[in-house]
Amino acid sequence: MKKIINYLNILFFLISFVCLSFSEAKAFYCPAKGESSYYEFIKSVQVGSSTPYIIDDGDDGGYLSPSSSTIINLVPGEGTQIILTPGFKYGSYNEFWKVWIDLNGDGDFNDDGEKVFEGNSYSEIVGSINVPLDALPGLTRMRVAMKWKSSPGLCESFSYGEVEDYFVEIKDYDVPTVYCEAKGENSYYEYINRVEVGSFSFFSGDDGGYFFSASPTVFSITAGGKTEISLEPGFKYGSYNEYWKVWVDFNSDGDFDDDGEEVFEGNSYSILAAEIESPNAAVLGPTRMRVAMKYGSSPNCCGSFFWGEVEDYEIEIVEKVNDVIPPVPGDEGRVILTATGCLNNVSNPCTWNLNWTAASDNATVLSNLVYKISYKYFINGEYKWASKIYQSSSINIEYNVDMTHIWDLISKVKLVVIDEAGNEANYQEIILGN
Repeated sequence: MKKIINYLNILFFLISFVCLSFSEAKAFYCPAKGESSYYEFIKSVQVGSSTPYIIDDGDDGGYLSPSSSTIINLVPGEGTQIILTPGFKYGSYNEFWKVWIDLNGDGDFNDDGEKVFEGNSYSEIVGSINVPLDALPGLTRMRVAMKWKSSPGLCESFSYGEVEDYFVEIKDYDVPTVYCEAKGENSYYEYINRVEVGSFSFFSGDDGGYFFSASPTVFSITAGGKTEISLEPGFKYGSYNEYWKVWVDFNSDGDFDDDGEEVFEGNSYSILAAEIESPNAAVLGPTRMRVAMKYGSSPNCCGSFFWGEVEDYEIEIVEKVNDVIPPVPGDEGRVILTATGCLNNVSNPCTWNLNWTAASDNATVLSNLVYKISYKYFINGEYKWASKIYQSSSINIEYNVDMTHIWDLISKVKLVVIDEAGNEANYQEIILGN
């Protein structure tokens, strides 16, 4: 009986050893490295945009192993911006990049879809990585490879360049509200390169016709407020007349069909800038914004079209801060204004340099000052005022006025300072003199 028990114990030990060895073998990823990183190396890797993970470690001798002190969080269904920066000993070279993620946690990067980025550049390169909805939640591995002159292999040791491995945590996926599908069937010649909302920019590049970012920290807009947007197309060759539309699901009901949810429409061969307005009744919290760019004609919010691209963003609608205190001048109590090209003759253009000195209790207002500059001109036998709104985060601005249609010498200039809540300071009237 004792012999049988001993045999069983030995058998159990052997089975455990084999299973443990197999499990550990799966955890080992194939080696890859650059044999020489003297001339070029991976200077930094940035993942995310608003609160990014930035690994800036310089030359690591050809390979950097993952560290538990840096774990990059990724969400399934989310498009995440990645910025890859090379470092050079002398000059710069054309570096080829690839990024892989072990999406199913099986210890390799060989499965379909696990190569998440590829590109080449002589300098910083910006792109996006997408984690599919069926990615296995938990801790896994990401590999970044940079190789001189040609594309790096997954498990390759190459002469010049570097490889870096990182730990990645794939988060559990929350089932979102289902929106109608929309996409461009072909984004080879034209695609959405960049979307900017407020002070945040997101570079995505060509995403094959559709892109989705599920991070609400990328963009936010204020209920009852106005937000500046900028839309930049990308082209394979030349440029084309691209038609844009932007929608926001303000009531979070899973569609873009309600009144006021189409917030922008326009077309251009290049960058478009505009201002979108959010209703006071917009539901606070996360919701969806859709940006569509289509060649030749205006896109619809649902369905597919042949040339162009669609991008969806999970954005945050935030509460408007009501400010009832109008901005006031500081100790000097005035606006300092100098003018060139405006005195004694009519020139084109006329340049005014303005300096607004704010009181100490208005320091927070300075972040979004709006200057309304009015100038007087003479036409059809009477004097009239014309105005121009100019927004700047700086207290020193330069404003150019086209004087072509101003028939009389400018004699006075008005300046109104408006804060982000719409409060307007009393205007200052400045006589330019002769």
